[in-house]
Amino acid sequence: EDDLLSERGSWAAHPKMYFRGYETNINPYDPITNPKGCIKLSLAENTLMRDVLLERYNSAPPATRADLVYSDYLGTRSLREVLAKNIFNRLAKREEAKWENIAVSAGAGAIVNHVLWVLGNPGDSVLLPSPYYNSFSFDIKARNDLNIESIERRPEDLFAISKAQLDAAYESAIKKGSKPRVLLLCSPDNPTGRVYKKREIATILEWCNSKPDLHLVSDELYAFSVFGESEFTSILEKVHEYPNLASKRTHIVWALSKDMGASGLRCGALFSKNTNLLRAMQNIGYFAAVPNPVQSALAYTLGDTTFLESYIAENKRRLLKRYTVLATMLSEQGIPFVEGEAGLFFLG
Repeated sequence: EDDLLSERGSWAAHPKMYFRGYETNINPYDPITNPKGCIKLSLAENTLMRDVLLERYNSAPPATRADLVYSDYLGTRSLREVLAKNIFNRLAKREEAKWENIAVSAGAGAIVNHVLWVLGNPGDSVLLPSPYYNSFSFDIKARNDLNIESIERRPEDLFAISKAQLDAAYESAIKKGSKPRVLLLCSPDNPTGRVYKKREIATILEWCNSKPDLHLVSDELYAFSVFGESEFTSILEKVHEYPNLASKRTHIVWALSKDMGASGLRCGALFSKNTNLLRAMQNIGYFAAVPNPVQSALAYTLGDTTFLESYIAENKRRLLKRYTVLATMLSEQGIPFVEGEAGLFFLG
């Protein structure tokens, strides 16, 4: 059927199974009032900490006149200062981020979409470890017309990444006539639930450093949802050892949607030292700005270090408890699965 759309518009209009998960909100399951309702299994939403978050968020001061006017489309200074200090410096484990390095937009998806739009030309390739978060294909293709080149990980290797796999994906893209422009990493990983080892992070950084035209975008939405024994190492913690890579070609994404279980607040954040990228984000941020009252409430919510540390510790405790229940049930039924370490995932 011809609805007079562009090719990209027709592609975007095609139903995507991922987004159909929202339809369950219309008919949600309830054991008493709606036992025939829908149970949502297609979306990664952490509901375990909503009581804690809402208590803090709802105690924020009311909106002021300053919240009712246009503001910087990189985000308000107050929120960017809090994100630099309490989120990105926590990832770096040192004083690395300044508020000027931060951009805020309407969710991690908007951040990834904007960053790829700024970095890649139509037909360029994004190197993406597989299996991968299924909505990445929408983030990469819907507006940006970029290609996905899979980095083939193997379950028998517990989905580890090696230099040989990175080289193979890079060369495959080139053979197809597509320029490899970005390595998009999800760390901790969605959907495997694993945490990359320090040696893998070192391999990734060394390899990216050797490719002077390649950018590294690290999606670290589950950084504070690690409940296993493995220690999470952020790209931001180690990239300073590679100054050329750190200065212009490394970009870290975090958002409220996963660690804080607040996908409805639609707030994602980017750390980058690439000044021109941030200028571009400032301009296109107009199309996906976070409302000022939300930013003010989030600056209040995340600005209390004591609250944040308590929240992270309790989130990990509740995640581990829920994971243990499900893992025990699967084991008792003889159902094989890949053991998770972070996030909300099982692979059978």
